[in-house]
Amino acid sequence: MRPWGAARLAVALVLACGPPALAGTVRADDYDAFWLCGGVKPQPALDKARTVYMLQGVVEAPRGEDEAARLVAEGGAIPRLRPGEIWLDYRVHTLRWTSAIYTQMAARLRRWRAAGDAVVGVQIDFDAHTRHLDE
Repeated sequence: MRPWGAARLAVALVLACGPPALAGTVRADDYDAFWLCGGVKPQPALDKARTVYMLQGVVEAPRGEDEAARLVAEGGAIPRLRPGEIWLDYRVHTLRWTSAIYTQMAARLRRWRAAGDAVVGVQIDFDAHTRHLDE
């Protein structure tokens, strides 16, 4: 197919399907689960949150053969969400973790629980680049 032929086909498909549907405005009050980054001021909708996923850090892949994976801590102050469940979230670029990474995650989990919030677990958010999927 010629390059301009592919463009015509794409335009024809869009016209046949009609304009894209608009989802409308997303209202935080319509939800009871939220994902939060550190340093973001909690909004009033969190007052009725049942589940919150709090970003705690990123496990970065080694940059060279002489380096090990490392945990870069993120996250802000521990919010007070009673009643509600909290999941500590980590973005993960590799599964080649050192014992220090496990130790850091466990220590953070203990600190959150000691603060009195209902931390139910740790969520691992796999965020590997395509060329590193095998890791």
